[in-house]
Amino acid sequence: MRRYGFSKGSIKKASEEAVKMWIRQQNQGLQKVKDPCKLIDGMLSHLKGKYTSVQLQHEAAKLWIK
Repeated sequence: MRRYGFSKGSIKKASEEAVKMWIRQQNQGLQKVKDPCKLIDGMLSHLKGKYTSVQLQHEAAKLWIK
């Protein structure tokens, strides 16, 4: 309330700023990936020939979620 006062919408402004700050903190340790498809392809290279294409797609989806 000290920063935004008691006016209408002040809680919304404060919560938006808090979420933005939290996102910035979470993104500090992340690395940017130029081509995520190549990254996943490399992570699945040991499975080629063992799984069907559909099974590889499911494994890729699991990795993507992580």
